[in-house]
Amino acid sequence: MASHAEVAAPLLRRRGAPATFFLNGAPLERPHRFWWELLQAVVDRGLGGPDLFAEVEPPDLAERAGREPGAVHELGLALQLAPARSREAIVARMEAAVGPPEPDASIREPQVRALAGGGFELGFHTRCHRFLPALGDEALERALTDGREAVERLAGRRLATIAYPHGGGDGRVAAAAAAAGFRRGFTGEPVAARADSDPLLIGRVEGSLQSTGHLAARLVKALFARP
Repeated sequence: MASHAEVAAPLLRRRGAPATFFLNGAPLERPHRFWWELLQAVVDRGLGGPDLFAEVEPPDLAERAGREPGAVHELGLALQLAPARSREAIVARMEAAVGPPEPDASIREPQVRALAGGGFELGFHTRCHRFLPALGDEALERALTDGREAVERLAGRRLATIAYPHGGGDGRVAAAAAAAGFRRGFTGEPVAARADSDPLLIGRVEGSLQSTGHLAARLVKALFARP
């Protein structure tokens, strides 16, 4: 997101806070949207319907996503787990329905260089944001390398850290990440990082959209959870 460089980085810099920005390696020379951003736009604009999401089960899920707040997450999960060909067909229809992305829809090369030059670490988040545990060995290997060189060229260094898309990491994914040259990997498991944690299966506590108190509660729960 362009807001990484334009909003988050200046705030972090003013407070002297270090940070790692995980980038996808998606096209950095032109505006780009991921499928979940298209999905949100479709739902927000009331463009969804059974024809747009013909491959999704159950058939009423797309209709419910337009009127039930939680149903959009169910629809997103259905798309995340759908076969690649089905998801690509749905994404193409969503792109046609929503139209071209806004000029600031994604982070661009100058902004990536600014982050790297500003002292922030850059990490990798794959190019297509697929759920890695569901991929076959060859597809997993491609996902861990495709798009990586583009980010490294702008960062001016080798990327050593990866955040697994959708937080999906397991022993097999960690082994593949190690083989690809990564030294640290972050999952979506809300657990504290400890001295004996696997460096390629580090837990991560998501931020909160509710309040700082809600985030604090999440942190406490992670810190005191049994390993």
